[in-house]
Amino acid sequence: MPASGWVYGGGKIGMMGVLADAVLEAGGTVLGVIPTPDESGGGASGATEMLVVEAMHDRKRRMAEAADSFVTLPGGIGTMDETIEIISWRQLRSARQPIYICDIAGPRRRWSPRSTA
Repeated sequence: MPASGWVYGGGKIGMMGVLADAVLEAGGTVLGVIPTPDESGGGASGATEMLVVEAMHDRKRRMAEAADSFVTLPGGIGTMDETIEIISWRQLRSARQPIYICDIAGPRRRWSPRSTA
C-alpha cells in the first residue's frame, strides 16, 4: 500500500468509514479488512481493496502487516481491544510501527468508565 493509503477494519459506519471515504475522495487508496461474517456495518464504498478474513485475530494481523503506523481515534470497545493488542505486540517486539493515540475529548474522557443506568 503506498504512502497515500489507509488501512482499517473495513466498516463504512463511524469515524473510520468517514476517513476511508475521504481518502478515496482525495485519490488515495483504501485497504479494508473485514471478518466473516461481516459485523462491521459493511465495507467502505468503493474501497480499493477489501480483504475478507476468517476471524478477528486474522483481521488484526493482516492490518498490522499492511500498516506503516497505528493511529487510534475515538471509538468503542473494539477500538480499545485493537489498541491494547497492538501495544502488547510492541512490548513483545512483534510489531515495530509507531503508535499514535488521538484523544480528541481530552485526557481520560473518551474511554473513562460510564454509567449504564
